[in-house]
Amino acid sequence: MKVYDSETTCKNILALAKERGWNASRLAKILGVSPQAVSKWSRGIASPSIDMLLMMSDLFEVGIEELIASREADIRFDLADR
Repeated sequence: MKVYDSETTCKNILALAKERGWNASRLAKILGVSPQAVSKWSRGIASPSIDMLLMMSDLFEVGIEELIASREADIRFDLADR
C-alpha cells in the first residue's frame, strides 16, 4: 500500500523553489509562513497542509502529484466482518 512520504515531498518542494532561485526563507515569505515552518518541512518534523500543497501546486505550476511523494509500506487491512 502507498503512504505519504513527507520527507520526499519536502525535498520536491525545496527543489522546485531552488529551480526558481528561491531559498527556504524566500519561499516562506512568498507563502506567508514562517521560515521555521519551512525549516520543519525540510527536516521532516512537519508537513505542509493540504491547502498549502494546493497553493504551492499553483505557485510552481505543477500538478499536485508532482509535489506529493509516496512510498510503499507493508500495511494490511482486515476487511472481514466481525
